[in-house]
Amino acid sequence: MKLTKFEIIIIILILGLGALFLTKDNLSLDNVPKIESLRKNKDYKDNKKDENESENESDFDEGEIEVHIDGRVKNPGVYKIKKGTRLQDLIDEAGGLLDDAKTSNLNLARKLKDEEKITIKSYLDKDEEDSKININTASKDMLTSIPGVGSKMADKIIKYRQEHPFNTIEDLLNITGIGKKKFEEIKLYITTD
Repeated sequence: MKLTKFEIIIIILILGLGALFLTKDNLSLDNVPKIESLRKNKDYKDNKKDENESENESDFDEGEIEVHIDGRVKNPGVYKIKKGTRLQDLIDEAGGLLDDAKTSNLNLARKLKDEEKITIKSYLDKDEEDSKININTASKDMLTSIPGVGSKMADKIIKYRQEHPFNTIEDLLNITGIGKKKFEEIKLYITTD
């Protein structure tokens, strides 16, 4: 029995449609879970990436800082210490205090900040009024010797005073980054006279 071209085409179409109909359920159901699991896997990787980034940020937050201590300590210099270290711990690391060191003006329990300079004075030094730093004329080094004033804050003070000389020490409150708490911390060390 010989088939015509038309009959062959019809048979191929019927077989093709039958095969498509039989495999239709398998194709569509198999693909959905695979796509879903790929999405879940991608979300998992994205979440892991976010967790790793936040872990790296927290590592940075718990990192080290550098603080300069000088004056009446046995080993003055710049020390790399853990963030959150207290002044007493830094003094211990610097070999301790010399016999004439004056600590009555220091908060030994205070946490230190990056780029801070701590100067331990002698009780033999001049009257405290004479040793206050004039914020209108002080150099950057002098400003950074004030406990709580780092390099960046000293730059802000100098920039501000070039345009607006300080009439009173309270004028420091006009500088971004110096609030009431910071002002209370540094006001004992400064003057405008």
